[in-house]
Amino acid sequence: MPRIEASPKTPTQFFPSAYVDAVLFKGIERIDVIDRKTFRGGLIDNILDVYQFMQTHLNLRYEYKETWQRENKYELPLEALREARVKNVGKAKRK
Repeated sequence: MPRIEASPKTPTQFFPSAYVDAVLFKGIERIDVIDRKTFRGGLIDNILDVYQFMQTHLNLRYEYKETWQRENKYELPLEALREARVKNVGKAKRK
C-alpha cells in the first residue's frame, strides 16, 4: 500500500491553505496596510512567529523599580497576546 508521510515543518506542501497571514493596519478601518507577513511553517512555528510579529509592533515603555531594575511594559498584556494567537490560529477559516 502506498503511504504518504507529511513533514510537520512544511504542511503547505500538502495543504496549500495551511498558512497564517499577519497584517498590521493603519487605524481601525483596515484599508492601509503598514506591515504584512505570511507564515508557512508548522503549527507551532506559525504560532510563535505570529506572537513575535505582534510583540514587535506593540508600543513598549520601560519602568524602573526601586532597585533600578528595568521592567518592560507593553501596551497590551503579553498573556492576552498568547491567548489571541492560539485562538486565531486554531479558528482559522477552512476553505
